[in-house]
Amino acid sequence: MAEPPILHFHTSETDDYRILNHFYSVIHFTDPAIDNYYKRFVRDFIHYHENIFCAAGKVVQLLQDEGRQRGFEVDEEGAGGYSAWHVRRGDLQYKEVIISAEEWYENTAKLWLTKEILYIATDEQNRAFFDPIAAHHDLRFLSDYIERAGLAKLDSSFLGMVETVVASRGRLFVGTWHSTFSGYIIRMRGYYGEQLHLQI
Repeated sequence: MAEPPILHFHTSETDDYRILNHFYSVIHFTDPAIDNYYKRFVRDFIHYHENIFCAAGKVVQLLQDEGRQRGFEVDEEGAGGYSAWHVRRGDLQYKEVIISAEEWYENTAKLWLTKEILYIATDEQNRAFFDPIAAHHDLRFLSDYIERAGLAKLDSSFLGMVETVVASRGRLFVGTWHSTFSGYIIRMRGYYGEQLHLQI
């Protein structure tokens, strides 16, 4: 395996070869300079359209305005004022990470500040699932901002992208282990220079 200059793994012929992951976990360059070049290339040239960032920015602004009213400041990079979660509840094949709301809160309770708003990106449709968390913190969801941020005008297939941007701008982020959605939020936080991110 060390002899050929390129090794290619089949990924699209059948489900048996499906690789759904971040590019940097399936592509390896032995030369660190080339590795860094392509990671920077992806960072700088492969990203969401500005319309996604504009829509997400309206939600972030509303969250931060509410956070300021509670005494939470935004940092010099324009992040903070709230914290964010990604709670995956759908068809993720890693069933061990699909945990109860009580477990979510028990695992993270020490991270949140008193009166801090928690923004939750999730595919869970039943809002009552989050009641054990709502007993301790005010929760916000993207659906709370559909009208206020004018998101009804946006193609609904873009809403997941909007959520990644909103979740990436919190003071702190906690995500679902094995989720590529959480992984991309963490990568964006790295691009922004955010110092802390966690996954459950």
